[in-house]
Parts: sequence; structure tokens; C-alpha cells
Amino acid sequence: MTLYWKYVAGSDNDWNNVLNWFTDAAATVQADYVPWITNHYTGYDLALATGVIGSPTIMLNSGESIGDGFAITGSCGFDIKQRGTIYAGTYVGFVYVDFSGVIQGGSYYRVDVYNCGVFNNGTVGFGGFGAIYVWDGGDGGGIVTGGTFNGSFYVGGATNTVSGGLLAGSVNLTNAVVTGVVCTGTISGTGSIDGDVSEATITPSDLLYVNGYNGSGFDVNGHPATWPLGYDVNGYDVNGYDVNGFDVNGYNQYGYNSLGFNESGEFSQDLQNPYTGWDAGTSAYYLGGYLCHGLDQNGNGWNTDTSSYWFVGWDSGATYYWNYSTQTYQVYGSDSELNYYWNWSTYLVGGSDSGLIYCWDGDSYQVSGSDSGLNYYFDGYYFYLRGVQTVLDANGTGYDSGIYYEAGVETAWSSLTKSGEDVTATIDGTSITLTYGAFSFTKTVPELAGGSSDILGAGLL
Repeated sequence: MTLYWKYVAGSDNDWNNVLNWFTDAAATVQADYVPWITNHYTGYDLALATGVIGSPTIMLNSGESIGDGFAITGSCGFDIKQRGTIYAGTYVGFVYVDFSGVIQGGSYYRVDVYNCGVFNNGTVGFGGFGAIYVWDGGDGGGIVTGGTFNGSFYVGGATNTVSGGLLAGSVNLTNAVVTGVVCTGTISGTGSIDGDVSEATITPSDLLYVNGYNGSGFDVNGHPATWPLGYDVNGYDVNGYDVNGFDVNGYNQYGYNSLGFNESGEFSQDLQNPYTGWDAGTSAYYLGGYLCHGLDQNGNGWNTDTSSYWFVGWDSGATYYWNYSTQTYQVYGSDSELNYYWNWSTYLVGGSDSGLIYCWDGDSYQVSGSDSGLNYYFDGYYFYLRGVQTVLDANGTGYDSGIYYEAGVETAWSSLTKSGEDVTATIDGTSITLTYGAFSFTKTVPELAGGSSDILGAGLL
């Protein structure tokens, strides 16, 4: 079965407009629902209607999601520009992920991740064909934290973040930094890649560093893999200095320690080589000779001096960040154990800005930085119940997926009763019982499985 798209009304590239979806190729029979946003038409393939020219990119907007909480067995045959979240489905067209776009699952032929779009999980490439492109679209690089990539994997530029995934096809880097991957295909280009490359085929180059070393066996500082040479068993060279340039007493060749003081306690304002890095003697990280409290050996952590997070010796100025390892937000030097964070204007969810003032935390809705304590939320357009968009009205009343709700609470069929004149009608499952005084009559009506109040009304006549 196939559902067809053709622009009729609204935004011509908006996925979430039921007026542009049809059940026939001629686009004459209107679909009842927008596919895949909710649990409807999940087994249908999606295609362009007859006469639709080219392959229009259909927009999945910020805050919208596909396959959230349900499986999709259908295949989408056209391009998508994706700023919402995709959890499932098969996509044989091009999928462009930018800004608030996130991919959490699904199978893809070609994906472009740019402008801070995020690819967390999913499979790219069919039978060794297909590709993923990670690049900077002018508003930031793409982010890839995991997934399986069977086709080509292209990363262009150091502003991108690739920190995980199985790279089974060809890997092509252009001045890129890739970490934490498992690569079983081929690796070429310029930049650096770290991870398990034991089964990879590498095209050697002096501009490509694999696990720290280029094709000639040198690191970025020009040191060979056997460096440091010329140091004794205690770690000192013939002049008595360690690899950081300090002697056994902790002073460099200019007579100053890592804090910038000499043996007399005098501070030098003009150190020729102010120390930056981890000082094993004091077990602390220094930047230009100044102690940075709270940073680890790599210059990462919560700096209590600046009250902000530092990364590789750089002050981000932020009081929070998304930890990809724990999949939680670190806030004010501690793990919040949450995958969301209110930044005083919008919610950051899973490492990306949702652009929304509300989010579902699995138990209740968080609204403008506070816990509402409710499992539903109305955003002015749609009623959301337990994290899923429904077709209920603003009061949370109506039918959704065959279930009747009142104020967001699921109502059993047995409580749905109407009275007319001296007759009472009660629906239970797929049967209706008419009661008049001491007399009653029960009849099975299969159509009641859809929960139609019109059928109930008809039974009273």
C-alpha cells in the first residue's frame, strides 16, 4: 500500500499537512491522517503523486517527530529536510538534518548532517551503497555520535563532531577530527581519526593522523612513536629536565616552577615559556603558568575559578554542557542525571535545542523550567499525551487511536453511557445494550471498535 504526496494547501514543503496526502496516485482521495507522525499509515510506502515534478524536499519541522513510540515498516521515496526527530522508517531519498534536527533511528540511503544537526543512531547505506556527509553549513558543523554506516562516510572541516559509530565503508576526511569509531572499511584524506582501525585499510599520508600518527609515523608535534628518546629511567634527560621541561625540584631552565615562581618566591611577569598543561608534581592543570582549579589532565572540567566549563584548556563560558558519554546534562559542576535542561528560553533535549518551552521527561511535562506534574500538555495547536501528539481537543477530550479520553484520561467503554427518553444505551467493547425499565437488549456492532459516538446516538433512535 502507498500514500501519495501532492501540494494542495498550506506550506508546499510541510510534512504535517493532511491536505497534501492522498490514498491514490491521482491525488483525488484525501488521506485521513498525516503519515508516520502518529501511529497511522505506518505500513504504507510514501511516494509522489502522479504529475508531481522533480523530487521536492518536504520539511519535517522543529518539534515534530516520526516513529516516536511505534514501528514503521513503510519506505519513504522522496527527499526530507529534517528539523524534527526521526526514530524509525526507511528512507531511499536524501535526508538533510540541520539545526534542531535529530536522527535517533531508521535506515537511510543518503544523509547530510550540518548546521548542528545530530545523528545519534540509525543505519546509512544499502548493500554498501549510499553515503553520509558531515559538513558545516555556515551555522555550525554536523554532529554524529553513533550509528552504522555501510556506504561512504564524508567529513569536511574541523567544526564537525564525530565521536562514535561503525564505519564499514570508505571514510573520506577533509581537515576533520573523528574519534571513538570502529572502522572496518578504508580511510583516506586529511585530518585525524582515533578508534579501532585494526580491520581498516588506510591510505597513508603525512596529513592524515590515525590514532595519533601520520603515514610517516610522526605525531602532530613531529615526534615519532618512540618519543621521548634520551630520557633515563626516572624520566629526565641529560640536562636533568623531564618531558615538560622541569627538573627534579620542579623548576625549568629559567629557574621558575609551573606557577611562575622562582626558589626565592619571586613571581616572573616575563616567563619565556609559561607552562600550559598538566603538572604531575602538583597534580593540577595550568594555563600560561596559572593554576586552573577543577580541571583534569586534558584541561576539561568545571573550573571553580571562572564558574564555567572548560574543554581542552578553553573556557566555554557556559554553566552546562551535554555529556555524550553519560547522555545527561552536566550543570554547575555536577551530573544532573537528566537528558533535558531549561536554558531560560527553550529546552535543550539530548544535546540539541528543541526550540520549545516544554518537554516530556518520561513521567510528566516540564514547562518553562518547572515540573507541571501532568502527563499532558496543550501547546495552542495540539494536545500532547505522555510525550505523543494526539488528535484530542484543547481540553484533552475525544478519540485517539480508538480510545476515548476525557481531560486527558483514558475512559473505559463500560462508562460510556447515554440516556434518551426512558431508554439507556451502554457501549461495552463491540456490543451495545439498550435498557428500558426491567427489559434489556444486547447486540454486537463491530463498527463500535472505532469508538464512534455517532453510532451510539443512532442506537438511541
